[in-house]
Amino acid sequence: MGEEAIAKVLVFSFPIQGHINPLLQFSKRLISKNVAVTFLTTSSTHNTIIRRATAGGATALPLSFVPLDDGFEEGHPSTDSSPEYFAKLEENVSRSLSQLISSMEPKPNAVVYDSCSPWILDVCRKHPGVAAASFFTQCSTVNAIYVHFLRGEFKEFQDDIVLPAMPPLKGSDLPVFLYDNNLCRPLFELISSQFVNVDDIDFFLVNSFDELEVEVLEWMKNQWPVKNIGPMIPSMYLDKRLAGDKDYGGNSDKNIDEFVAKIARYGNELLCAASSPQKLISVFSPDVKHLVGPLSYMDNSVEVAEVRQKLKTMETVEEELELIHCQRAVASEQAAANMNGKRQSYGSVWGWLAGTLPPQT
Repeated sequence: MGEEAIAKVLVFSFPIQGHINPLLQFSKRLISKNVAVTFLTTSSTHNTIIRRATAGGATALPLSFVPLDDGFEEGHPSTDSSPEYFAKLEENVSRSLSQLISSMEPKPNAVVYDSCSPWILDVCRKHPGVAAASFFTQCSTVNAIYVHFLRGEFKEFQDDIVLPAMPPLKGSDLPVFLYDNNLCRPLFELISSQFVNVDDIDFFLVNSFDELEVEVLEWMKNQWPVKNIGPMIPSMYLDKRLAGDKDYGGNSDKNIDEFVAKIARYGNELLCAASSPQKLISVFSPDVKHLVGPLSYMDNSVEVAEVRQKLKTMETVEEELELIHCQRAVASEQAAANMNGKRQSYGSVWGWLAGTLPPQT
């Protein structure tokens, strides 16, 4: 990073690969903006993450990896969904993170943390001047559906659902654990926890881009200061701004610039995190429309020429699509096995958007 960093940021991911990848890519983007980034792992997953980051070239960047004691032995399964696991993870990581921040001088400007770890906000508040940025790995449409459910605007086993800024939905369009809360209760509770203190966070970061979901994004921006900073997939498939980045970056560069500028002055100024809603156009690729299920109502607003211009070359996108197809196939197989054949139709699209279900216990 040649010159002195304009800000220092800690990044913490929930210890699941589908959450680690986008936050690792966001870290690379911050580094490209001259931000000093420390990627925080849990002690039980640290060596695994280092091996994968090395294979993907991340360790060649000025990116530090620091483990936080989570109280578990190395290799503890990330699929552990017991209440005891979540309670122990929160207690130990909160303590370890607070100790790390206390030891740092100067203090970090911000902690970017996985939205599935909302308790990190409490740690940030113990250290004045450290901003709390919650990072949502799923897009705003998924977030909005969760919010509407938690507000009681639709209920379990409801098959006809009408929500603001969305087309009519069926029960089969929903994440499985919303249609039936007891199908995977620990996952339902984990997902619900993302929104317990969302009114108090300093930054609401979403792994999506503005053109993907126009109406829902504007609805979300009326609730919170949402900032899209995605999609967090390798730079070589998007804008090629990060040389050699073939591993799991984003094309919402302007929003990332705004985020960096704000955290750089966070300790000295009041934040105005909300941005004015702006008129947007949809440039979602027709080659990937079928992956987004309930979002397919945007089909008519898509212009192929705009897609090709934004993504530069469809050849590189094809490679990424092939990888996504493989990931979806694996996710679908896992979901089918975990659910023992129950409600398989609910898990395919949403398993890709919101993460696969952990094994039943």
